[in-house]
Amino acid sequence: MLKTSLEQHKAEFCVVFGLTPPVDVPPLRVQLQPHAIPVRCSARRYAPMERAFMDAHLAELGDLGLVYRNYNSRWASAPRIVPKPPPADF
Repeated sequence: MLKTSLEQHKAEFCVVFGLTPPVDVPPLRVQLQPHAIPVRCSARRYAPMERAFMDAHLAELGDLGLVYRNYNSRWASAPRIVPKPPPADF
């Protein structure tokens, strides 16, 4: 049953980013508490392999127009790198 359901909806589970049409969902609106104070975390040091992964991944997302730099943002947090198995291992 699970395999059948996944086969029917395989378009929703992409393993690579591409120029596919976006899913029709309402945009995420973050609701902050009225007393929330902007926080800008300082830069972190990453291992060379993690840094290379982040640079490549962000370049890919930027080329597809999914992310952009926002120098005027008052909020910022450092990325958390979590190793995951490749899709073929699932």
